[in-house]
Amino acid sequence: MLKPLMMSAWALVMLIPATLKAQDTQKEAIDTTSVRRHHLQEVEVQRKLNRAMLLKQPFAVDAIDAGEYAAQNVNFNRLLDQAPGLRVRESGGFGSETAVSIHGISGRGIKFFLDGIPMDYMGGAFFINNFPVNVIDRVDIYKGVVPIALGGDALGGAINIVSRTEVEPYLNLSYALGSFGTHRASVSGRAQTKNGFVLQGNFFYNQSKNNYEVWGPGVEIPDEFGRPIEGFRAKRFNDDYTSYLGKVELGWTQRNWADKLLFGVNVSGLERGIQHGRTMAYVYGRARYEERGIMPTLQYSKANMWHGKLDVDVFGMYSNVDATTTDTSSNRFNWAGEALPSAVQGELSSIYSRKSIYHFYDRIHLWRAYSTLRLNEQSRLRLAWNGQWLGRRGKDDLNEAEWTIPLREPQQLNKNYIGLSYERDHGSFTHIVSAKGFYYDAESFAYSYQGNAQKQLIPLRENGLDWGMGYAGKYTVNESWMLKASAERSIRIPEGTELFGDGTTLLNAPGLKPEKSYNANLSSHWDWPLGATQKLQLVTALFFRDTRDLIWLGEADHLGTARYENLSRIQAKGFEINANYNWGSLLQLAVNYTLQDVRNRQRENSLAPYNARMKNMPVHLANAYLRLKSTGGWLPAERASFYLSTHYVHEYALFWPALGSPDQKNMIPTQFVQDMGISYRVSNPLTVALDCQNILDRQVYDNFMLQKPGRFLSVKLQYHINPK
Repeated sequence: MLKPLMMSAWALVMLIPATLKAQDTQKEAIDTTSVRRHHLQEVEVQRKLNRAMLLKQPFAVDAIDAGEYAAQNVNFNRLLDQAPGLRVRESGGFGSETAVSIHGISGRGIKFFLDGIPMDYMGGAFFINNFPVNVIDRVDIYKGVVPIALGGDALGGAINIVSRTEVEPYLNLSYALGSFGTHRASVSGRAQTKNGFVLQGNFFYNQSKNNYEVWGPGVEIPDEFGRPIEGFRAKRFNDDYTSYLGKVELGWTQRNWADKLLFGVNVSGLERGIQHGRTMAYVYGRARYEERGIMPTLQYSKANMWHGKLDVDVFGMYSNVDATTTDTSSNRFNWAGEALPSAVQGELSSIYSRKSIYHFYDRIHLWRAYSTLRLNEQSRLRLAWNGQWLGRRGKDDLNEAEWTIPLREPQQLNKNYIGLSYERDHGSFTHIVSAKGFYYDAESFAYSYQGNAQKQLIPLRENGLDWGMGYAGKYTVNESWMLKASAERSIRIPEGTELFGDGTTLLNAPGLKPEKSYNANLSSHWDWPLGATQKLQLVTALFFRDTRDLIWLGEADHLGTARYENLSRIQAKGFEINANYNWGSLLQLAVNYTLQDVRNRQRENSLAPYNARMKNMPVHLANAYLRLKSTGGWLPAERASFYLSTHYVHEYALFWPALGSPDQKNMIPTQFVQDMGISYRVSNPLTVALDCQNILDRQVYDNFMLQKPGRFLSVKLQYHINPK
């Protein structure tokens, strides 16, 4: 079904030029080139204004202008990796599991939002690296304190993906072809009638074989004498990935009774092979995972109600996600792709030696209400309420694998969040004080696997109510210098995946406790004009995190599976520096460096010595980015663009670095990777881009020595039409 859709989209791309040409012959009096350029300039100016206003908030916040990358085939993760203090860690190739850390807080402690709506329960197709850059307007990155507008239990920060907000009709089509059998296609558009009726939507499709080469630790096969073959390289053979997402919204905008009333539906799905467990030492050759979801939505917003003082925004969603993990192989596999005779039935079952076809069904309700009351010109009161309910039931068609026993029972998680903030603007000073309340109720099951005692299924229930407080302040010294400070006590409730597992290599972790963290940020922002066209921006920042019961993915156990666990007390502190230089629209140069020192601060009953540096956590991070654009002359303005970026992560220990002898420590080696790309607008609507990631074909790792792809080449075609 998906391939015909892709072919239809491609046929539409090829048909549009002829259609436009025919229209042009009938409308010779209209200069479409100048009109379109004027429209693009308006969009560009508005995007820059929105970004500038965001950076002036009292919070520790960065923003990435995705419009700069719209033409390129840039992975969304690569965009995030350029931000100071932020690290995106992947477990493999395209579509693999991704974890983001901000200032040493990682995993699901960093919350993701799509236009202010939590993405936790939207299904796997809503993964961040699935989103094509050309459907995104901006990415907002909050570090530490998060505004209540992004209602949720973010612990160390939040990332909000802001979709394109063009009010004029448009149609955007793109197709990218890349290494390792990678295809990416997207279609997005918007149409509106004079009476405010709107129809808008996005569709994107991703596919990759992920058959890149791997070698080194964990990728070994023996020779005839049982010794590892020296220099052996293997191609991944069960790591293919396919996902799709269709999103359609219709309703009314810019009416006197509503700024926005939209009914929507999202349809999504994915299918992938499971190549290995939590480490590359356990190879799977037939295990598969697939997922389907449907999600109706309703959104209403109205500004300037009640004598122009009140703004209201309401969102509701119901999500229905069905997923299946199939593990029915009677063989073990090695990295040569060979099936090995084995008495073990099932690859994921490991020591439990049982096949399984495990299904889980998630039913999710999510609602969000947010309002702003302007008390006067200087003061605002904001109120937010988020509610999420997840009910999961599962079944195993074979009823043999013990690991699925606790997952077959009905489980549920109920979370509620309410936030209240007061904002006061005193001219040079701006203050925001907030209070947040968190309530949760979780029901799950534990199963005793070990020992000779009779195994039993144990129902568990966890609930609680807790509160957090926050402050964010800004002082504008002069037009070029601004100081910011923020602090909070925050709570994070475990997610459904952390409690219930993922039905593949993540086991359930009943009894997991909520995280609690004290966060603080202090930063200084300089903005110096250097003549009429040049500008230098410099940001320096200090940060501190003191986290209790940190939720952390434990090391792999049971031959490749793992589960989440609580670490009693972890403390992170460090600093970052970020410099940006702009020379008109010709040149953009950005350089940043982050030092994050994350340590165990639990003295008793700890897995590591007191004050030991955190395992599997980098300390030194750095990025650099250069972009050049044509400004006229032999190349028309804005027609050609070139970028070069580099990412550096210093080596760090896989396990607790304070334990073991120095010569036996498992180290994740230094990562130093470069990307580059060039785009050229062939005609008004058509742009062609070439990209190369990991130019020097480095061997790169993130999590548990899981090797990522080497050199990746791609070409992308984008067709953008604005009838205006």
